[in-house]
Amino acid sequence: MSERDPEIPETPDAPGSPDAPERPDAPESPDAPEPAVEASSPAATDVESAVRDREESARAARAAAGRAARLGLRLVGGAAGAGALALVVLAAGLLPLPELRAEPVGEEIVPVAAPQQRVCTGSALRLGDESGQDAGTASPIGRPAADDAAEGGQLERRALGGGGPSSPQLLSLDAGADALLSGAQSQEVESSDIDGLAASACGEPTSSAWIAAGATTVGRTSLLVLDNPTEVEATVDLRIWGEAGEVSAAGLRGIVVAPGDRRVLPLAGFARDVASPVLHVQASGGQVVPVLQQSTLRAVDPGGLEVTGESTAPATEQVIPGIAVAAVESTQRALGRDGYDDLETVVRIGVPGDEDATVQLSVLPVEGSDGVVGDGEGGGAGGSASQIEVRAGTTLDVPLEELGSGRYTVALSSDQPIVAGARSATATAVASGDALAAPVSDFAWFPAAAPLEGPVLVTAADGPAPVLVLDSRDAEPRTVTLTDRETGEEQQVEVPAGGSAMRSLAPGGGVLLADADGIRASVALVGDGRIAAYAVSPANPVSGPIVIRP
Repeated sequence: MSERDPEIPETPDAPGSPDAPERPDAPESPDAPEPAVEASSPAATDVESAVRDREESARAARAAAGRAARLGLRLVGGAAGAGALALVVLAAGLLPLPELRAEPVGEEIVPVAAPQQRVCTGSALRLGDESGQDAGTASPIGRPAADDAAEGGQLERRALGGGGPSSPQLLSLDAGADALLSGAQSQEVESSDIDGLAASACGEPTSSAWIAAGATTVGRTSLLVLDNPTEVEATVDLRIWGEAGEVSAAGLRGIVVAPGDRRVLPLAGFARDVASPVLHVQASGGQVVPVLQQSTLRAVDPGGLEVTGESTAPATEQVIPGIAVAAVESTQRALGRDGYDDLETVVRIGVPGDEDATVQLSVLPVEGSDGVVGDGEGGGAGGSASQIEVRAGTTLDVPLEELGSGRYTVALSSDQPIVAGARSATATAVASGDALAAPVSDFAWFPAAAPLEGPVLVTAADGPAPVLVLDSRDAEPRTVTLTDRETGEEQQVEVPAGGSAMRSLAPGGGVLLADADGIRASVALVGDGRIAAYAVSPANPVSGPIVIRP
């Protein structure tokens, strides 16, 4: 049997061919010639053995040659295939490939702007009536004087909740990119239990507001008023901090204010005997406009009224512009009386976080006022600075001493977020020799003011001698343009670097501020035994275009 490749079968060689295998068992032809030498002889045996050896060697050589040939064919075929594959890969790398690119699918949507809204809080309130009956119900006292200004749309005014002139008033302006809206109100009350001047800006609905004002000590009544001008029910959570820490009380969570309605909450119902409260009002669902009304009654003598809107949210930098200090001599004399200690000018600082705060407090006179700090001079000169430590989760009232009559700006810088406001008071002189006569006194709360953005309308509440104070924290002087809305007259106000300037306003009038980005502002009214104030706030931003993608 000849050798065969295990993979490629061979065709058998024809008999007699050079490669034909030996057939030792084939029968011999009867006519075949006899060999010349007999097989049995030694010579014949040697010859036969040699022939067999040569034939086997030839067969082995032929088999080896066949295997080598077949292996060569395989190697050549494999090399040719590999070379062809390499050529295909090289050609694919040289040819430009098609570029597939998909543009993102999306549509730009410009939200329909909602009308701008402001709520003027309406009449001053007392618990019960003048006779003291129905003490659980807030009753309105008299009517406030409200003024407003609008540009860029149609202004609509209506009483919130369908009430009358003493109810909160809702101002609505068809919104637009350039629409501006402002409002303010004032009310002087003279009654047996409440006596004073209150002024406030008409507030914008919000979901979060901070207030640094009020007290619930003996004779001090603070009412938190929540107005909901939206068409959605508002659920309010209230947090209160005081000098002893955060207040824990039932009813602080889940306060419901119906659409177009209001809630009036006596602060003493949550926190009694707190001298320096700071509040955080947080609403979900609908938005609210919160204000805090405080009135003072010393025994049987009423001692002031104020309505305070929101301050700026906790931050490491706070500015309270234009604190008015009036009738210093008579006010200092009244301070010596029992129960009159809250006539002192103070800055209230609240630290709602978990870390103690180190606060740098600076007091500077407003340029153009007669303010004097200690031995310093007014007109922007002089001033004082101090460092205050306030414990985490508490509040502190810091007295501002040695201030002469005038206007001042307080700047605070802290290593922890803080909330701030300031209280100032005034009192009239008492006739000498009349020990029983009580001075006529009043107080005002000045909230920390937020930096303005873009043009801003300012409405001066109706009352005694309103003054606008503009403050800049910039390193360079600023020029702000004031345009009177009645006369169109323009005036340039130079605001010093890191300082404040002031301008008188017409009671009930309005001005347009231009080039006022970053400026902080407030309005204060001061008269004989009367004082009130409010901050000028920027409008909440209008929603811009958005892109919706699938």
